[in-house]
Amino acid sequence: MPIRRLYRRVTGMYRKAGTVARHALRGIPARSARTGSAGLARIDAQRRLLDAMRELPEPYRTTIVLCRIDGRSPEAVARWLRVPAKVVRARLRHALRFLAERLEGRGA
Repeated sequence: MPIRRLYRRVTGMYRKAGTVARHALRGIPARSARTGSAGLARIDAQRRLLDAMRELPEPYRTTIVLCRIDGRSPEAVARWLRVPAKVVRARLRHALRFLAERLEGRGA
């Protein structure tokens, strides 16, 4: 699978995981549970993504969580972390590359 396609896949999974987490914190009920192999495949893919995220070294994990799950812009994250925006964008690229390699190695 091309690396660019994996980047998009990882980013989409992050957004979905972030939405689910925010809804859970606010007490919003989840959509009806999906059944069948498609739902199980999605759950398995999310589990693999979370496992790969746990392996991410700092500061990459913090950067990707703030940008992809919390939905903050790289500039806002840079101000919050007190680093240049260029550093945040580089950390995002490295984190996504790391995750894509891990997921590719696990058959995602």
